[in-house]
Amino acid sequence: MPRLVISRSAALLLAALPTYLRASGLAADPINCAEVSSSESSSEESCRLLSQWQQGLKAQQKLRDLGFDVDVLAQSFAAGAPGRRADSATTADPSHSSHATTAVPSHNSSNDSNDSNHSNHSNTTAEHDTSSAEHDTGSEEHVAEHETHVTHQKDGLLFMFTTLAYGCVLCYGLSRLAPFLPYTVFCYLLGMTMGAIDRKMRDTWPDDISIYSQSIVMWRGIDPHMMLHAFLPGLLFGDALSINKHQFWKCLGSCTLLATLGVLYGALLTALSVFYMAPKGLTFYESWTQGAILSATDPVAVVAILNSLGASAKLNMLVSGESLMNDGVALVVYTVFHDMSKGKEYGAGDMISYFFQLFFGGIGLGLVFGFLTAGLMALASSKMHHEDTVVQTALMFSCAYLSFWTAESSQIQVSGVLSCVTASIVIAFYAKQVLVERASVEHVWHFAEYVGNTLLFMLAGVMVGDLLVSNELELDGGDVGWFIGLYVLMNLIRLIVVFSFYPLLVRMGYGVTWQECIMMVWGGLRGAVGLAMAVEVATVTVDHEGNALDNDTMLRRKYIMLQVGVFTTMTLVINAPTTGWITRKLGLVKPSKTEVALLASHQKRLQTTAFDFLAGIKGKLIFEGFDEDVVHSVILAANHSSHDHGSKGAKYGDLDSDDECIIDQVDESEDLSVQRDIFLRLVGADYWQMVDNGIIPTDTDILPTLMASVDHAKDYVTTGLLDWESVHTSCTRVDWIMNRLGPSVRGWKVVKLIEQMVEGHAVITLNCYIAAHEYAQERAAKHLSGGSLERILTESKANVELALKFMSCRNFDSVQLAKTWQLSKTILELQRHKIHKWVSNGILTEGQAHTLLHSVSSGQSHLTHHVSSRNLEKSGIDLHAMFHVGTRMSEIAHQHLKTDDKAQMPDDPDALIILPNAIESPAKEFSVPLGAVAEDEYPENPES
Repeated sequence: MPRLVISRSAALLLAALPTYLRASGLAADPINCAEVSSSESSSEESCRLLSQWQQGLKAQQKLRDLGFDVDVLAQSFAAGAPGRRADSATTADPSHSSHATTAVPSHNSSNDSNDSNHSNHSNTTAEHDTSSAEHDTGSEEHVAEHETHVTHQKDGLLFMFTTLAYGCVLCYGLSRLAPFLPYTVFCYLLGMTMGAIDRKMRDTWPDDISIYSQSIVMWRGIDPHMMLHAFLPGLLFGDALSINKHQFWKCLGSCTLLATLGVLYGALLTALSVFYMAPKGLTFYESWTQGAILSATDPVAVVAILNSLGASAKLNMLVSGESLMNDGVALVVYTVFHDMSKGKEYGAGDMISYFFQLFFGGIGLGLVFGFLTAGLMALASSKMHHEDTVVQTALMFSCAYLSFWTAESSQIQVSGVLSCVTASIVIAFYAKQVLVERASVEHVWHFAEYVGNTLLFMLAGVMVGDLLVSNELELDGGDVGWFIGLYVLMNLIRLIVVFSFYPLLVRMGYGVTWQECIMMVWGGLRGAVGLAMAVEVATVTVDHEGNALDNDTMLRRKYIMLQVGVFTTMTLVINAPTTGWITRKLGLVKPSKTEVALLASHQKRLQTTAFDFLAGIKGKLIFEGFDEDVVHSVILAANHSSHDHGSKGAKYGDLDSDDECIIDQVDESEDLSVQRDIFLRLVGADYWQMVDNGIIPTDTDILPTLMASVDHAKDYVTTGLLDWESVHTSCTRVDWIMNRLGPSVRGWKVVKLIEQMVEGHAVITLNCYIAAHEYAQERAAKHLSGGSLERILTESKANVELALKFMSCRNFDSVQLAKTWQLSKTILELQRHKIHKWVSNGILTEGQAHTLLHSVSSGQSHLTHHVSSRNLEKSGIDLHAMFHVGTRMSEIAHQHLKTDDKAQMPDDPDALIILPNAIESPAKEFSVPLGAVAEDEYPENPES
């Protein structure tokens, strides 16, 4: 035990001793010095300190009265507290001194005399008072010397926010100087440097420890369970929100195979390799623990690279989907063997039972949290109340952390990772459409991911840097060789695992090629989840029974963290930056001739647009006197490089321009597939625009149905434009059920109401499908050309004819009610957009806007109340009443800007049923197809 310095100011710290002993499991009651002194790690001095137990309890209250945080002071005592639990506890002698003291570790030999001068105290109260007075008058210099050793819990914030500041500098610099390098690896390397410097300074100047150094120590001593609960939910939940439903179900079999049997197989091979080959011998269960940790892949950097290169959605889904699922399975395996490495015993049956409990229990709990949160988010999805964006974001964060915490609680004991990931996937599938501000929510989760990755990688680096400088593990050349060998070995094991299941993978879902398997092997990086598990292994100090781990065991566990940290760094430094090069060499992102031609065309049109703008700006006073030659050179330079890199898999250009696209000398079948895919992207974009414009209700399955039809059609672009098949099947499913109900059942009021509601949903689905295709036809004529375009337009028009014919067979009242609902929603959304635009233009104040939004919200309530009626007449909806709010808005607007022609409402409200996109461009409102996206491409003379 280190030598102790006792001072008057430090006396307050000993009051935290009981709290620390209870928290660390050393004792639950006062400790008997006679029993403690018999242990190997105790001494006469430690026995004297432990005898202050009862008096320390009283001093704690005084400590709080003085403004100190007892829990933080308990942490400061951790470095000098004994590490063994007393086998039995008895009441300490109450006559012991009540002079509360604290232990401050010190390596200064001059403290020996101070320690001896303050180690003898009288057992009587009178003698204690006398000695206290003498001590108070003779230790002022000592008090000042050690005053800086007192830390507060708030000091922990210093490391957190300085780390985020360092991360900002790294992120900014890398994005401009070396965007191909992963940001997290530099966080890890910076953390190693900080940890090494901090340890060196502590060893050199033990009596001059800065607050920042104390803050680092506090984070290094973070509770391992607290760390997992703080970091993992935010990292996992955000990643799973980007999952595409159709692609997920298509790849589910492949991802499940690799994430279950693949993880177990990989963990087994890794455990055997580490057990027999590692220079620092690990136990069998510790080897399995490390094997489970290294089985968790985290290809965030790889997915970003694949997206930037334009890789297929299938490959992205295979890589990211496997990662999300194997994180959960790897943590389940890790939990089992980590418990066994700490002394917990499992039989074969118990182990299997516990594994299934963690796995299926986590998925089941995640489903509960996911659907509950999705339902609550649907309730708070009104665009009339900007507070709903905050509510939805808060609900998602609550779901992420509560699902993880509940699963990991001692009462439930299932997998927190699987629970969190499952809940996130449910929200991605069923609640994304109800988000009021999708872009804002995505930014919030990107920030949460940035915070989690930055802190976690920096903290792991600090711990590894401290280990390397202290040479506690006594590393040598053999360990360095092992680290290199481990990197080669783990990539080889990954190769064996993936290709062992290759015969099954080619027959599941989309299937895979051997090139994609190579990419999955090389892209299997290690990251935040594995690093968090490794840090937990290194920071656990007690076994399953609560007894302190011996020094050899602690060193082996720190060695596991060091191996994981080094291997993670090597995958981020070597694998991630070379992913793009390997992907191109494998031919996974080679663009077709049609795509290259499209990219070149868009580049040309961008340049033409720039020169047209330049020609139109001449003579404007604001730009008078500009250097035309410089501007010309800028335009040429800005539109020169993208075509050069088109053959290397660069991003595709924007589809938003007015010029015609010319595609020559391309393969006809390839050209047809590419242009069908573009056409379907246009259709899908319009569906989302209809959601934003309020035309598609977010509390139904209409959007999932329409987007599923687009995703399904994309799988068969080589065959035809097949999205109508999915829409037709969805709309006829209820008809099939109703036709099998008896006449008496169909006569029930409840059944009739349900039938009418479902019929209305089918009509809205058909109406949106028709409008989106008409919009896509119009846009495709401007962006695509050739024989393929004519064939695609013919296929789309044929599908529209089928949809119109199918709609003509629907119930007239249902069609009328559904279209009336869409008309009313379009008007309300137009008004809402108008209000926000007037605020941004300075026409209205926030208070006036709030009043108008309240009026619009009343119209929404009116519509919701009446649309449930069986027909339009009984609902009492009056179209003229729907324009009452709009008239009021126009009157207020004209008071501020009488010349604002854009504030006028249309004379013909019926035009809105097919022309709702006036919301985006009031100057040309009611003159574009339903849900059109862009404002600058409205037809000048649209047909009625």
